[in-house]
Amino acid sequence: LTDDSSRRARVVRQWARILDGALGTERT
Repeated sequence: LTDDSSRRARVVRQWARILDGALGTERT
């Protein structure tokens, strides 16, 4: 579970980074 959770957190963070870059410009 720990490994899966860590991997999931990494994916979520990566997605958040992409979304932040795409929406970040429009957001600000």
